[in-house]
Amino acid sequence: MTHTTNQPEADINEIISSAVNARVEAAVLEAMSGDQVMGRYVTAALSAPVKNEDRYGRSRTAKPETFLHHTVRSSIQKATTDAVKRVLAESEAELEDLVRKAIKAQAGDLAKKISQAMCDQASRGYGIQVQVSIPGEDDY
Repeated sequence: MTHTTNQPEADINEIISSAVNARVEAAVLEAMSGDQVMGRYVTAALSAPVKNEDRYGRSRTAKPETFLHHTVRSSIQKATTDAVKRVLAESEAELEDLVRKAIKAQAGDLAKKISQAMCDQASRGYGIQVQVSIPGEDDY
């Protein structure tokens, strides 16, 4: 006896299966949407340990830190970095002026140290090369 599959029966099975799956998904979503269940998931997520490693896989902290601690610390560090960048950008002209004044104040001492170092190297006979060229003459 040959068994033939009836197309309407197959369609009914698919419809029933889809309906059952939809009801199961709805029941799971309803159960998970309760405040207690979501509160537990949020608490678990916030207190989950986070690996805080450098690019070589070494731990950056002495003890594991939670997701909440890591997120707060990272946010504060980023906000601090951004604030420092803004302050430096706003003060760029003033900072440049201060650096120039410091260089000018130390220029005499700096020139003395450079010339002394050159003399020391020259007295040892190595480290300094002097080339003299006169325009129009061939190099020999």
